[in-house]
Amino acid sequence: MYYGACSKKDIRIRLLTGGVQTCRRETCFMKNRKFLFTEFILSCLMVITVTVFLCSSCPAADPEVESPFGFHPARILVDGYAHNGFHDAETIGVKWHRRSIYFFWFLIQPDLDDPEYFYTFFDNQMIDVPPSLTILANIGPESSGIGDRCVPGTWIPIDIDEYIRFVHTTVERYDGDGIDDMPGLPVPIKYWQVGNEPDNTIKTDFAQLQRITYLAIKQVCPDCTVLCGGATGGFPSNYIDHFETWFAPILDDLDGRYIDVFDFHWYGSASGDYRLMDPAADESVLEHIRARLTEADFPEDIPIWITEMGTYSGDPTNLPDPYRFQSEREQAQDIFKRFIYPLSQKIGRIFCAFGLIEGFGGADGYFDHTGLIYDGLGSNDLGLGIRKLSYFTYWKMTEKLEGSDWSTLRMLHDGTDSDHMYLFSVKKDNQDIYIAWWDYYDESDYLPGDRKTMELCGLYSDEIQVTSVVPEANIGFWVGDYATAFHSDSYPVSNGCVSMTLSEDPVIIEQSLEKGVTITCATQSIHPGDTFWVKVYLTNPEQDAVIRPLFVCLYVYGCYYFWPGWTPYNPPEHYTIDYVNVDIPPGVSSIDVINPITWPDTGDQIGRDLYFFAALLNPEMTAFWGDYDTISFDYGP
Repeated sequence: MYYGACSKKDIRIRLLTGGVQTCRRETCFMKNRKFLFTEFILSCLMVITVTVFLCSSCPAADPEVESPFGFHPARILVDGYAHNGFHDAETIGVKWHRRSIYFFWFLIQPDLDDPEYFYTFFDNQMIDVPPSLTILANIGPESSGIGDRCVPGTWIPIDIDEYIRFVHTTVERYDGDGIDDMPGLPVPIKYWQVGNEPDNTIKTDFAQLQRITYLAIKQVCPDCTVLCGGATGGFPSNYIDHFETWFAPILDDLDGRYIDVFDFHWYGSASGDYRLMDPAADESVLEHIRARLTEADFPEDIPIWITEMGTYSGDPTNLPDPYRFQSEREQAQDIFKRFIYPLSQKIGRIFCAFGLIEGFGGADGYFDHTGLIYDGLGSNDLGLGIRKLSYFTYWKMTEKLEGSDWSTLRMLHDGTDSDHMYLFSVKKDNQDIYIAWWDYYDESDYLPGDRKTMELCGLYSDEIQVTSVVPEANIGFWVGDYATAFHSDSYPVSNGCVSMTLSEDPVIIEQSLEKGVTITCATQSIHPGDTFWVKVYLTNPEQDAVIRPLFVCLYVYGCYYFWPGWTPYNPPEHYTIDYVNVDIPPGVSSIDVINPITWPDTGDQIGRDLYFFAALLNPEMTAFWGDYDTISFDYGP
């Protein structure tokens, strides 16, 4: 099942009460009920096959840089804590470190009459960064109200030339190019952010600071990526109104330039705020930001990150309604959703904040409760170094999902029709992983212990493994062995479908790979008017068996093509793909699949990557054959 491409989908959801399955609601999402059941199974199986296009023959991305899993900051430094440094970050799979101490001009050059820069403090913070982490560092003249390095009431440096010299020297020291680098620099800094939350102060002219700093960074490090200071409002209610008042004018002044990555910050409660909605405006904050960026002449595909994100456990002081006490379990559930949902909306990187360990303002406020480890201070605290459930949830999330091809993450079901169910798929190692949860708190008649049943079709294995991402223990203190802390169930798959139950905790769904078919992809860059041919080579190890049929599919223009007469996902009308349905005898077979094809002239002169796929189905067309030695391609003009 692949909701973005498969035109037929069937998910059935039921509520379990008291352990007895009673069908209280059933929602079916079939776009076309006229197809026979066999055709439905076949189509979804084909979708799973053709969407597997990242394989050993395709270029591999840098897993560290491509990872979305960040923390602000990932480093711990608390008196009395046994694992200061990056021990916990490495343990739970954090890959990005947004530093907590920013490179402020006034800290590095305290006396403007003295040209010397003092980097000892910052060097000491850099020396123990492990190579598994990528660093995002903030730079600017001063914090919002401290430093006295800006023209009063503005963000403009009091001496622009001297500020540019400071930026040049600092970026050069940490860029790792071998020129004037910090001695013993373990990890270079290639990602810089200008200031932080410029809309959280009444100072003006931040666009001017962004432009000056951006150009200065690029002059010494052209391959560095520069972020804007993060947009805030921080909390969902009235976020858009705040953004329009304080941040949108900055975008207008920048006129589509001087930002490589846009950043916004997002907090709130564990009761659905992960969906990035402003309840006051009843509007998606992300969609509003994207529209506003386009209106200000930034590229439609400009990357967007969230470098501060989180929710709390316990009961921080001075929180307004509707904020309330939240359990460790609620925080853990929400942290997971705060990664998966934004990633499905094409957010590139996400950083939990503030800190792996609690403690920020020291007044028992919101940010003193957002960490994943207790700091021994304030209310609802179980003691310094005690790990919350969210610590283990983050760990399980990275264990299962690190290395995924995040460009394939799709939301297959969005909780509409009052079922409050969410379903996602992502590819890892060429296989589909599903992610599901139930927003039980949106159910008006929810009772603790209620369950829902989801039926998932389009699977290609005999069995699935469903693993909760929150430990079974009620609090992290009771988690003994991480390896056995999570509940996991196996469900048999019948005719490509399975029925499973969900509780309040999100789950990750993995398929058994024992009977999967070997799939190899090939790619060809094409232009309008190009003619090309394709052959498929198959090794049939069953010397006395006949294999059939063979389907060969194309992926181009973001559309999926299957066989003549069925073209889901709105492909261009000018092109139809043929397919092969032949018996393949024992031994090695070479099959002319497409010979030749001329790509039509559509007026689009940009080259496209054309992907080829092969799928082998059994004669009943209900499941994949397995254990083939080779499926490979040859192609050319």
